[in-house]
Amino acid sequence: MDLIEQYIEGKLQGEALTAFEARLNRDALFRKEVEEIRTLIEGIRYAGEQAFARKVQEWENAARLLEDANSSVRNTLMAQGMEAGRVRSDQEPAPAGSPRRKWLPIAIPAAAAIILLVWGIFALLPAPAPQELYAVYFQPYPDLLTTMSVTTENQQPALTFYNQGDYETAAKKFEEILQQSPQDDLIRLYLGVSQLQAGHPQQAIHTFEELMALGSSAYTEPAQWYKALAYLKAGQLDLCRQSLEEISHDPGHDYHQKAKKLLRALK
Repeated sequence: MDLIEQYIEGKLQGEALTAFEARLNRDALFRKEVEEIRTLIEGIRYAGEQAFARKVQEWENAARLLEDANSSVRNTLMAQGMEAGRVRSDQEPAPAGSPRRKWLPIAIPAAAAIILLVWGIFALLPAPAPQELYAVYFQPYPDLLTTMSVTTENQQPALTFYNQGDYETAAKKFEEILQQSPQDDLIRLYLGVSQLQAGHPQQAIHTFEELMALGSSAYTEPAQWYKALAYLKAGQLDLCRQSLEEISHDPGHDYHQKAKKLLRALK
């Protein structure tokens, strides 16, 4: 069981990996057992991710409430300033019993109370850990080649491992493909995603930077998003925030909304 889990998690290497894959190829029952355990592990992981996703949503809702409360106070203070300006210019203070004179002294403490309440809720919610946020926001880039039935003979094994979640092996296969086709942008993106999910975020960052350096690639925006996730997984939160801010400032970016949500969760 431990050996199977290590294989599914992409942690088997060297002779152990070679022997395991050889048994998979020759033993149909063993192959079935591995797939059943993979399904079980993915089910448990999915349930955990969904539970944590609900916690993240609560955290985001609290952050949004705080932003709204801050906005309410700003608007109230602006209204007070405008009232004071009108009084000074007209030299005719509003009568003591008028609605506007009564409203401002009540509204400001009320808005402040709202902020304190939201801050209290905000403080009670534990801040999500980077690895937990990564588990919620990471989704593998879709296999476009298989979907469009345009895979080549050397791409298919790599994509099979990729779709099975064996990212360690997939990364090795994608590297072999890039040695023959170094200009293949999509394969380079799959390589970076595989490196990232296999637990090699620094390698992934380098791969995404290579892709982003091309500038005109159709996969620049996905590379920017996954690079931000790589920083998150590596615990480099300042660089992660910087990358997310760059994405969130571009309304036309494919990952604009996701970047804004993740930024809120990190602040």
